[in-house]
Amino acid sequence: MAGGSQTDSERPIEVGGAYTVAAESLPEAACYVALGHLHRPQTIKRAKTTARYSGSPLAYSFSESGYAKSVTIVEAKPNEKASWKEVLLSSGKPLVKWKATEGLSQVHEWLDEKRDLQAWIDLEIHLTDQLSIEEIHQLRKQHSGFVHIRPKFKELQQMEEQKKQAEKLSIEERFVKFYERQTGGGLPDEKTVKLFLELANEMQEEEAT
Repeated sequence: MAGGSQTDSERPIEVGGAYTVAAESLPEAACYVALGHLHRPQTIKRAKTTARYSGSPLAYSFSESGYAKSVTIVEAKPNEKASWKEVLLSSGKPLVKWKATEGLSQVHEWLDEKRDLQAWIDLEIHLTDQLSIEEIHQLRKQHSGFVHIRPKFKELQQMEEQKKQAEKLSIEERFVKFYERQTGGGLPDEKTVKLFLELANEMQEEEAT
């Protein structure tokens, strides 16, 4: 349904060649339209009648962490507008994300605090060195709910950020920065930049042919 909010755990479904259906196309005469497939409970605002996804009672991926799970109870009678209420669920293990930007010591602090004891955990931990097998074993021993332990290395993260920044620059700006690094801070003159751009254009034309 157009306007519905998706999560990563849902598979795209195509029926009759259409990925979405306009909310306005739902029949106004319907007392209540119960929609399925999307995991987040939500009401479709643009529909001419009450149309609602009840959501899933369980979280199926960590993209759903932090969502309250519920069931929807509907009371409907012929020729009358239906009423509904949402009942939050309290049983079951929630999915949570831990992002330890201060490294392994921060994770141990959270474990000592007995944080999220009854949860399944996706752990992202920022490191300078690889975790040993023993360290991973100790983490899982202290908390049986770790589903993922994903190391993120600071040097690689910095390289990724630099790459993203470089992709935003024009080819001329990239050349100037390269020239600065190679010469220890020097700046190319206008003639050098012009020559480089001419060579770059020639290479692009050759690749295109």
